Amino acid sequence: MAVEIHFRSDSTLLRNLPASQLPCIGRITRGHYSHIGASKNSERDLYIYNIYEGDAILAEVNRDDVQISIPKAYRGFFEVLNAEGLSTSTTVVGVRQLAKIFPKTALVRQQVCALVYSISQSGQLVLNKQRYLAGGEIIKLMALLKVKAGSTGKNHELIKVQTKNKETLFLSVKDNNGIFSPIAENADEAGVYSISSLIDHYRFPLNVRLVHGVVPSNLESFNGTMTLVRSYKDEEIIACDFNGQALSIPKNEALRLIFSTNIDKPDILFPELANKCKRMFNYFDKSMHFLRHPPEEKSFYKEAEFIDDSLSEHILEEIDELYMHVRTGEPIKKLKKRKQNGHVENNVNKEFPFERPEHEYETLPDPVVINDPEVEKVLGSDLKLSESEECPIINQDTVIEGTIELPRRPSEDYESRNPVQTPAHKDLPELKQTDVVSLRQAIKNRKTGLSSSLLSNEDN
Repeated sequence: MAVEIHFRSDSTLLRNLPASQLPCIGRITRGHYSHIGASKNSERDLYIYNIYEGDAILAEVNRDDVQISIPKAYRGFFEVLNAEGLSTSTTVVGVRQLAKIFPKTALVRQQVCALVYSISQSGQLVLNKQRYLAGGEIIKLMALLKVKAGSTGKNHELIKVQTKNKETLFLSVKDNNGIFSPIAENADEAGVYSISSLIDHYRFPLNVRLVHGVVPSNLESFNGTMTLVRSYKDEEIIACDFNGQALSIPKNEALRLIFSTNIDKPDILFPELANKCKRMFNYFDKSMHFLRHPPEEKSFYKEAEFIDDSLSEHILEEIDELYMHVRTGEPIKKLKKRKQNGHVENNVNKEFPFERPEHEYETLPDPVVINDPEVEKVLGSDLKLSESEECPIINQDTVIEGTIELPRRPSEDYESRNPVQTPAHKDLPELKQTDVVSLRQAIKNRKTGLSSSLLSNEDN
């Protein structure tokens, strides 16, 4: 190093490092972590930038038994898996199906062509551009429009959507491209969840699959499946060795350090090291990272209040409803309604529980001007999906620049929530209420007879 650094004689544990003294220069005198440590073959001197503290989830990758940390503010989406490892979320293929379901917000799983509009001097809506919504974008569905093109006189159905950047776009209902997933707001909705929504609505451990998000580049053979174990307080020391390699060190790591005495502003003296640490510090809130050692079991959940025994029956009913929701993916509200009616109602569309029977269209007063043949092609009848045609099948996984995108066949969710009855089930006679009463009485008599025989044997 070009600058001679003088250190104190007294050492301090890493966990006792005060945040008020950061950034600073430290030297490890005892302990070892990764490539840094007190030995001669390890990097001893560190530029210590700051202490990261945040709520996180401890997760285990099922295949490799690897532990990773997922921050609460992680910008990714997950689907919940049932006991058989199948997804309970709804996969929407094509804009036509998205118009039928019409959720409040949706995650774009596969890119789709959107139409950009402008307002002419006469006040007319002009569709003159195209823009592709890439996988991972979040759209808010505003309205379902029925418009009439001024050039051809054809009627077109459009979905008015808004992106996260407040950009208004239109999706043609006739377009059968694109894959979407509704973003669930409650546990009784079959959609995808952010990590904060999973914390609010589910109990851990929980099996999930990552459908979109940034993953560590060195996480090999990762298919998105993981188990969310528990919540914990993530505390990491962000530092950088003098070779320019930034790293994070758990605050409870058994390291002892001595600190410099002649450098008051190391960020000015070592700007390159400071910039690398700053980038890593900002990275921690956006992406998951590996854990070398499991963190201490200290959850940030509130302690559960004592529940009276008189509520046990009500609690068991709620547990049954949650279990059926995880098994079938059907919303809890519908399960409660079916239970109140006392019979199982025929669900017209079990694959898409959000589907509304009818939509109210918003009709624009003036015809739409289309001055681009490419836009007319998107709105044209050549992309119309008839009722007899099948949706395209997506059966491969794609990983692009650290972003994992796991599209699936739409039929997988439907088959998992609607298993086909075997002939053996169909051949069983229907069990009547009188048969149930007789069966219960027979069991009761059998128990009574068994108890009497045991008592007689004891007397003998």
